[in-house]
Amino acid sequence: DNSLDAFSNKENNTITIKLELINDKKILTYEDTAGGIKIKPIEKVFEYFITSKNEKEGKGIGLALAKMLITDRLDGTITAKNNNLGVEFKIIF
Repeated sequence: DNSLDAFSNKENNTITIKLELINDKKILTYEDTAGGIKIKPIEKVFEYFITSKNEKEGKGIGLALAKMLITDRLDGTITAKNNNLGVEFKIIF
């Protein structure tokens, strides 16, 4: 939803989702062209109640909950980084 919200005023929007199997690890990569994440350092997006939206638009729990589920239930990792056009999330499990 965050990507879709950021796309509202832009053209040529893309979301790419890729799943790979490398050395018995599943790697899910999510990339968008929505301009990236403005929160610094970017790792803070995985903390509870951190949001770049106002209170009516978001509570800042979605990525924190996703990280908890990925690390606790899938014994995996999730990372985020800005690229030239947007953001890339990588989940390894």
